[in-house]
Amino acid sequence: MYVDFEDPKASGVDGGRNFNIEFKSKVDNCNIRLGVWHILPKSAYEKLKGNFEETTDKEELNKLMDAELKDSKYPIIIYCHGNSNCRATSHRVQLYNFFQKMDYHTIAFDYRGYGDSTNVPPSEDGVVEDALIVYDWLNTTIEKAPAKPPVYFWGHSLGTGISSHLLGNLDKLSKNILERSNDLPRPNGLILEAPFNTLEDAAKHYPVIFLVSWLPYFESMFVDPLTNCPEHSFRSSEHLARESNLPVLLLHAKDDRIVPHVVGEKLYKAVLASRAAGGATIKLNSFDVKENLGHKFICLAKDLPQIVGAILLTGASLTASVLVLQVAVLPLLFKYNKSVQRKIVFSNCINYPKNLDFERPSSCNVLGCSNYKIDFQSTVDKCPIKLGVWHIIPCSLFRELFVIHDNLTLEERLHNELKRTQNTIVLYCHGNSNHRASPHRLQLYKVFQEMNFHVITFDYRGYGDSTRVRPTEDGVVEDALQVYAWLMGCLKDNEKRSVVIWGHSLGSSIAANLVSHLDKLCLERGVACVPPPQALVLEAPFNNLLEEIEGHPFSKFVSWLPYYKDSFVKPFSSEYTFATDQYLSSVTNIPVLMLHSKGDKIVPYDLAVKV
Repeated sequence: MYVDFEDPKASGVDGGRNFNIEFKSKVDNCNIRLGVWHILPKSAYEKLKGNFEETTDKEELNKLMDAELKDSKYPIIIYCHGNSNCRATSHRVQLYNFFQKMDYHTIAFDYRGYGDSTNVPPSEDGVVEDALIVYDWLNTTIEKAPAKPPVYFWGHSLGTGISSHLLGNLDKLSKNILERSNDLPRPNGLILEAPFNTLEDAAKHYPVIFLVSWLPYFESMFVDPLTNCPEHSFRSSEHLARESNLPVLLLHAKDDRIVPHVVGEKLYKAVLASRAAGGATIKLNSFDVKENLGHKFICLAKDLPQIVGAILLTGASLTASVLVLQVAVLPLLFKYNKSVQRKIVFSNCINYPKNLDFERPSSCNVLGCSNYKIDFQSTVDKCPIKLGVWHIIPCSLFRELFVIHDNLTLEERLHNELKRTQNTIVLYCHGNSNHRASPHRLQLYKVFQEMNFHVITFDYRGYGDSTRVRPTEDGVVEDALQVYAWLMGCLKDNEKRSVVIWGHSLGSSIAANLVSHLDKLCLERGVACVPPPQALVLEAPFNNLLEEIEGHPFSKFVSWLPYYKDSFVKPFSSEYTFATDQYLSSVTNIPVLMLHSKGDKIVPYDLAVKV
């Protein structure tokens, strides 16, 4: 049957691309070209659907799909097929569709001698080399990813012997075949569908073997050649015994007539015995005869998503207790516990360095600084609030302000200088954790000082030495308003004032909120109206809190769950918006500068682009 491998869609595969991997085989000492399909997860395919038109440039599509692999939030499956046909066979396409619905990437390839790969007679070492080369290609593609997605091997029938051989000897193969100084990283897990322990045992139990098993020379003619042939032994139980830290899930139908369930059980027991002293989880999941799944159609099992999801979650090192935490405990905590939600948004419980004397900024390694307190009655929390504030002066004023030539205190001299200064003043709104004396913030203050800027930095309620009240979005914006109003009150007679509000991470949204609603906030909070700042600087901003939560590295831990958005994202929408993009849409007369690192792993760069 003719297959157009260049067009996966013609074989029933949506969101797939075809490409080739070429290399010089050390096994057959010849050039090999492997045909490979990369199939996108459903979520990624929906996003890139328009790029799969006939007019789309193939090279451009490859770049887009490589980028999806590198930045993936979803697991990647490398699929090793069985001993017949090719990667486009219909029952394999059904499995790819299952992977796609589960939001997994699929890498499916044909060994040498199969499909559109180089037509060389295959051997065990040869097809294992092919699987190794594909795995090496994948690792090279994703090695520079900010957070590497989990990778799993899935072998079916003969492919279980190939993947077991590869992963049981990965260190040796990395050295001998790839000539790497360091081994390829172990994948997160191995799924074996319709597996066998050795090819010898699989042959003994093959369904048509009864036609010849009665012969007196059966063993010598039909079994011994497989036992004594180093080219085709496929001793999966021996290979996997060498890799005790690899989680393994075995899937076998009890009505499998090609690879009987008994040889899958033998493999399971052998590997389990090899891990008696400890190691990663190995599990056998048997499917009842009534399900009528046979050798090829376990992908149709109703409970397969839950079975596979469990091992793709647990990986190489997570225990059953972590599984329960992820699947049951965390969703409930996030969805219904307001305290947990608040601590995720406002991580004021993270307090490093601890036990600082904010009254003496010099003890916190800040020079040219005075500490203030701003007291007010909060209309948000209906209680008195006291905010800790630092005023840090420019380097050029050190000598003038620290040489005593009057009877004023240092605080009074700094206050007077602030009133008449012609230097730029930066009001700094920090991010969601720690306090104003955090080391990375001190580094920024020094940059401001060297640029001859004044710095006004403060802690929101619940942070640092400010009043210990649980922070809320309205509360921290009220704090920023009070500090800004105090600053503008100091500068009311200074016609040459130049004030910039600088927000970092969560503080960028607080700053944007303050500037966009300044007049309204002054009226609601009983503060005298103040003029807007001369500019707004947003460092590592995000467009809104919900998308920031989805883009956060933690989300990779749970984003595969079918109820992920309902349990981990939507609960925040009732109390928190931090919609920076909406706030800025009404800020039309103030210059805005955004600063973002493309390597930011906490607030992804693309969220700043959206802003």
